[in-house]
Amino acid sequence: MVQVEEYGLRWTIKEKPNEYNKSRVFLKQGSGLIFTGYLDIKLFWGPYIYTENAYLREDCVDKGIYTLPQAQWFFTPALEPLFYQLGISQYTDWYHKLQNEFTFFKYAFDRDNNYWRMSLTNATGSKEEAETVAYLFDGVRFVTQNPRIYVNYIGGRYPFLYVNNDTYKKLPDRWTLNDLYNIDKQFYEDTKKEHEQLWHNIAEARAQHKPAKIIVYDDYKKPVVYTERIVHGVALPTIAPYEEDLYR
Repeated sequence: MVQVEEYGLRWTIKEKPNEYNKSRVFLKQGSGLIFTGYLDIKLFWGPYIYTENAYLREDCVDKGIYTLPQAQWFFTPALEPLFYQLGISQYTDWYHKLQNEFTFFKYAFDRDNNYWRMSLTNATGSKEEAETVAYLFDGVRFVTQNPRIYVNYIGGRYPFLYVNNDTYKKLPDRWTLNDLYNIDKQFYEDTKKEHEQLWHNIAEARAQHKPAKIIVYDDYKKPVVYTERIVHGVALPTIAPYEEDLYR
């Protein structure tokens, strides 16, 4: 368990691995709001928790689990030690290498229809390293149609980085991750902001001394309000009807 100061509030992060995913954690705000998610790392921004669900209690199994309208990303460098504890540190190692100006070469790209592709095996020196770097690059494909960058495996084994023609033309002859980011900086920043909005909304509610009110969906995909109630001076998570809350 770790406590971190992020988004203007103190949060508690508790490891909660299961048989399917050892990177599962709980993210708690005070004694009230409880979210669950998985540790991961974004190529541009570092370690984060990918969360889609809100809980009424940590021990919820069949009931009391609600789905957020859109997955949210909780970024904090304090997660990095957990990557080493859980044996997934290869991603953080390469994240730092790429952040620290690891150099790629533009001449390594070959034209492939409307895209340019580069062998990550050649760029990193081994198939194992290439697979790790491919995972990081694949995590910043934020759109399904016509992505700016994406990863594809040739022959099902060898990862290649693809960039669209506009991105390719703007890359310098020797380029780093920072060069790639700056080409579409506004797009990436807007995407990040969209997936962090929940934490800012909670912080705003706390600053106004009001309970956070979050639209979520129950098992029947019906919208309800995930919020808090005070019991003996302690804030606890609860659910309120969506229609009732809408007119308060």
